[in-house]
Amino acid sequence: MPIITDIFGLLRFEEGDRLTVYDDFNGKAIGPGSHVFGHPTIGVGIRLDGNAGITQDESSMLVKDRAETLCMALARFTWVEALDPVRRWALVSMAHCMGVGGVTGYYKMIEALSANPPDFAAAKAAVLDSTWAKREEPDRAMRVANMLATGEWPTV
Repeated sequence: MPIITDIFGLLRFEEGDRLTVYDDFNGKAIGPGSHVFGHPTIGVGIRLDGNAGITQDESSMLVKDRAETLCMALARFTWVEALDPVRRWALVSMAHCMGVGGVTGYYKMIEALSANPPDFAAAKAAVLDSTWAKREEPDRAMRVANMLATGEWPTV
C-alpha cells in the first residue's frame, strides 16, 4: 500500500480527481438537463457553486493552459505556423469556442490563409459567411475575422 507524503496526495486520495463536472452527492456527471442533488464539483473536490467557485488565479491558470494546448494542436498545421502571432491567436479563440475540429471545417478560410501570399480579406469573408457569425456569436466572429484581416488585436 503506497504511503501518502503530501497534502496533494492526501486530497486526491480523499476526494478523487475528476476532470469533468460531477454531482458530489452521487458522483454522476453533470450535463445539459441534469438534476443536481449536491454541488457541481470538478477536479479534486472543488465546488463550483455558491461562494466557492474558483479564484481569479485559478481561472487565469485554466485559460492559459487551455490556450497553450489549443495553440499546440493548431501548430501541427503548416498554414497556421506561417501566420503572425495575432492571427494564430485569432484561430486559438475560434478553437476555444468550437474546438480544433470546428476550425478545420472552415475550408475557405484555410484555403485563404494557406495561399501564397495569404488572402486575409478572403479569410475574413469566410469567417463572416458562417452560422457562427450570423447566428451564434456574431460579435466574437467579427473580432476574430478582423484579427485575421488586419493582424491586430481588437479594441474592446
